[in-house]
Amino acid sequence: MEAQALVALAEEGYGADEVRLQFSIDLRFRGQDTELSPALDGRLEAGASDRLRQAFLADYKAIYQYASDDQVEVVNLRLVARGVRRNKIDFGALDVHYQSKREAPARRQVYFSRAEGWLEAPVLTGAALSEPLPEPLRGPALVETPDATIAVPPDGRLAVDGSGNVRIDLP
Repeated sequence: MEAQALVALAEEGYGADEVRLQFSIDLRFRGQDTELSPALDGRLEAGASDRLRQAFLADYKAIYQYASDDQVEVVNLRLVARGVRRNKIDFGALDVHYQSKREAPARRQVYFSRAEGWLEAPVLTGAALSEPLPEPLRGPALVETPDATIAVPPDGRLAVDGSGNVRIDLP
C-alpha cells in the first residue's frame, strides 16, 4: 500500500518531503461485530501485534469498562497518503482535543422539534459523566462520547448512577 501511494503521489508531482502517510487499523474481538481503531504512532512495523493488542484492550476497557482475553483480529488496515504543498493549510497539524470535565462546555444550535425550533445547548464530553452528577443535567444538552452522542431533549433530565449508567427522564 505504501509503495503504491508513494508512486501515485510522485506521479502527481509531490516530492518525498511533501508526502504525509497515516496508517490506521480496525481491531475487534473474534466473533464480535464492533471494531475499535487504536491509535497508530507512525508506520505499522512487523512485530507490532502485542503493542496493538494492548492499545485495543485499553481502548475497549475505557469504553466498555472491561476487556476480555479473547483473540483479537484485524478487520481493516488503511493508509491515507496526502500530498502537502508548502504554504497550504496542513490539517494534520491542527490540535483538536476534547474538553476535560473541568472545562466549560461548548455550545451548539440543536433542533428537536418544529414547535421549539433551534435551541442553544451545551455540548459536554463523556468525561463530564465519569462521576455521578450532583443533580440531573437538564435539557436541551448534548453529550459526546467515543461511541455515541447522547441528545437530552428540552425538559429532559439526564442522570448518571454510581455504575456509570446514563438515564434520561422525560416529562
